[in-house]
Amino acid sequence: METDTIYVQRSAVAQAWSIVALLLLTSLVYAWLGSGYQVFIRAEYNLSAADSRKMAAVLKNPKKLEKMLLVNVLKSPKDHMAWQWLARLYVSQKRWPEGQTAAKKAYHLSKSVQDFMLWAHTLQMTEDDELMKWSQQIDLYTKQYPEYADVWQQLSKRQPHH
Repeated sequence: METDTIYVQRSAVAQAWSIVALLLLTSLVYAWLGSGYQVFIRAEYNLSAADSRKMAAVLKNPKKLEKMLLVNVLKSPKDHMAWQWLARLYVSQKRWPEGQTAAKKAYHLSKSVQDFMLWAHTLQMTEDDELMKWSQQIDLYTKQYPEYADVWQQLSKRQPHH
């Protein structure tokens, strides 16, 4: 009888430790892979409430946003993301020549498929002949990135949508 009691006590202790270990492991996984990673580990990248309000004000005013992005590309001319964001702003405003220049710079710095798609889109809207020179690259990307098949098909039409 006494051994049964000891066994039950040890079993209960082992279960408690198993639960504690499982909770600790789950917490660590959450902190590393989940939202906790953004909240705790990469907290320096989170905006404060004041910074969020400033950013919202900038985003509401396209001229301020453009100025901020232009300053950014002047400070960091090799930052393809700065060029990409500037290109996206221009594309959203249908300012195709400026968008083309910024997107081309982003692509030549990064060689990423996303920057190429952005640049090719601006070429399609402005200089269809220039886009035709890149048909081999489009064919290569069509094979490498089939998940963007609709984009490649649209670019292959080679018809600007002015």
